[in-house]
Amino acid sequence: MKRILTIILSTVMALSVSACGGGAKPAETTTTVANATTETETTGETTEAPAKIELNIPIGEDMTIVEAMYDDTMYTTGDAAVKLKIRNNTETTLEEVGFQFYSYDKNGDRVGSQAFRVSDMEAGHSTWTSNFGTELKPEDLGSVKIEYYTIDEVKDGKHYVGERVYLDPKPEVLFEEMNKKE
Repeated sequence: MKRILTIILSTVMALSVSACGGGAKPAETTTTVANATTETETTGETTEAPAKIELNIPIGEDMTIVEAMYDDTMYTTGDAAVKLKIRNNTETTLEEVGFQFYSYDKNGDRVGSQAFRVSDMEAGHSTWTSNFGTELKPEDLGSVKIEYYTIDEVKDGKHYVGERVYLDPKPEVLFEEMNKKE
């Protein structure tokens, strides 16, 4: 009798354990955007995730650099191409804005300069510039600085360059503040 009772109890216990298990539950994760870390609640482990760097670099009173990105695959030479996301802080759409920038190496020496334009910058919105070359490899690029900008007009198909607004201090984006293009 004891033997039959033991078998029955063993069978009931085995069935109850398998019914309660239901398989392993996947670990839940929480992502914090501010510091770009991911925590696993069950293990307490923390792993670094790639962070999107958000900037707040004023360009005079009219605009702000909110993000910067570089691409080292654009040129066969491996030079870093950079583009900026610029917010129009004015209450009007800017038809065309011209920028003059300089690239600096890690020693702080000015290496190159280039001009670029941004069209149709909506009031209160951010717009990406096109890529512009820095003449430096990513490992040598220290920063880019904007020397001046012009708010231009286009009338009857003709482009009219506005007055140059020289910036002092010059807005600077350090290489470490740039996101790598994915």
